[in-house]
Amino acid sequence: MTPQTAAPALTIAEHVSALLGDDGQQWESQDGRSLDELCEDRGAHPSYARSARADGANEDHFVEVSRGDIYSAIRYGFADGSAIVACGDAWDVEGDVRFVWRGA
Repeated sequence: MTPQTAAPALTIAEHVSALLGDDGQQWESQDGRSLDELCEDRGAHPSYARSARADGANEDHFVEVSRGDIYSAIRYGFADGSAIVACGDAWDVEGDVRFVWRGA
């Protein structure tokens, strides 16, 4: 008999993503809770950023701001260090860089 390796535990962000079908354009769970509600229920701390490009830079980066607006990315940070980032009409689990989607 071959020993089985346990699957790695999901982060809080991955669990929220799974509740939304791992679909970054799905904003409501099957039981009617919004992304905001799912994150809030799990103790998320939202922070906000605006996209910016430094002079001469080839890529945008994010600058944290104190309040969000319709142009801001929202980062729902969880106690386990994971996060979900929502921007525009989509969201994803955060990748290796703050405010950047894992799938980006």
